[in-house]
Amino acid sequence: MRDEGGYMTQDGYKVKYGMVYRGASLDEYHSHLDDAARHVFSYLGMKSEIELRGGMNHAATGWDENNKNVNYIPAVILESLPKTADAALKGYYKQTFEAMAKAENYPFYFHCSAGADRTGTFGFLLNGLLGVPFENLREDYELTSLSEVGLRAADFYTTTEGSLDGLYNTLLKDYGHGSKDLSVAIENFLKEFIGVDQSTIDSIRNIMLDKNPTSNTKPCKITVDVEGKKTVYEAFPGIYFMPATPSASGKLFKGFYNGSTKYNGYAKGDTTLTAKFEAIQYEPYDTITLKDSGGEEDQIVNILNEISPLELQYEWGRGGM
Repeated sequence: MRDEGGYMTQDGYKVKYGMVYRGASLDEYHSHLDDAARHVFSYLGMKSEIELRGGMNHAATGWDENNKNVNYIPAVILESLPKTADAALKGYYKQTFEAMAKAENYPFYFHCSAGADRTGTFGFLLNGLLGVPFENLREDYELTSLSEVGLRAADFYTTTEGSLDGLYNTLLKDYGHGSKDLSVAIENFLKEFIGVDQSTIDSIRNIMLDKNPTSNTKPCKITVDVEGKKTVYEAFPGIYFMPATPSASGKLFKGFYNGSTKYNGYAKGDTTLTAKFEAIQYEPYDTITLKDSGGEEDQIVNILNEISPLELQYEWGRGGM
């Protein structure tokens, strides 16, 4: 389970924490609603469950410590954009977003079965509607790769509309109406195809967005220098941002540094980071004797002293030498 809040929007607002959580179903092997889990849900004050499987396999036992029933919203959210004018499908989408327009229903917990694809798509639509940039939406979607359900790449099956990138492109093409703003495209999709009214969308934004966040809401530029190659990123002060770990042949990455200070993931303003590396040193072995499982020995002269004994033993064991 994770909180969908904390992201900054294009307008400089912040998605509130503690409002919407995502995860897996609570009635299958992916999750188990035991006493500890009930305590967590009770502590968080969870009030509503959005079941993205249309009510399938719902365990209506309640999740708080007093076993009270919760506000249950059965929904069907597809991994791709719905095309057919199916009244029942539209109804599911509409009632879900209408439920989120009522402050008394918060906090929400939404899930499908594994909490990956359909759950990721709904999280994309919700935070996208609020104005979270597409790059952050992709990261949120792919975070599920760290769970037991495995790899979830946003560009998987790029030839279909079933990928997150495909969904993004379809929304801009069919509902952007010339705009490249994803928030506008999702709003148009909900109003024009699903039938959600503007007051519902405005209410969701008013409930979910902190329009006066305490941190500076202007993004800062982070310039990352990796052995002379510079890349510029944007990040918000107070929001964790760490560039991808770089690599260099024959070197060990030691961290990003701003001058002599090691970067901790939080920038206070425009920052230049330099990737520091340390040369990998091997002990100077002139000759290495290797023995296989049958007792046969061989000697390899490590002329350049650039290969470690462990690497040679590994290759010997594979039969590569």
